Amino acid sequence: MAKFLCENVIDWVVRHLMILLTRKDIEEMEAYYFWTGQPHWCPFLEAFKSKLLDVYGAEPYPYEWTDQDIHEGTRKIISAFFNDTNQ
Repeated sequence: MAKFLCENVIDWVVRHLMILLTRKDIEEMEAYYFWTGQPHWCPFLEAFKSKLLDVYGAEPYPYEWTDQDIHEGTRKIISAFFNDTNQ
């Protein structure tokens, strides 16, 4: 019984400690860009949100995302997307 309980606790911890991009994170990014001088970038298109979630919404097994990976990667994708569409 104790082994089963430990395995379940470990599984729960691992699932909840993985760093992933969520829709809530994307909403916070939209608000950030809106309030920092890029209101014409918001709201993000649904296809664009899906692209961000495809890239950072799941762990790239056997590797892991860090907060910095997600922050820097999404910043680069967002900047490239909106700079290309404005030209």
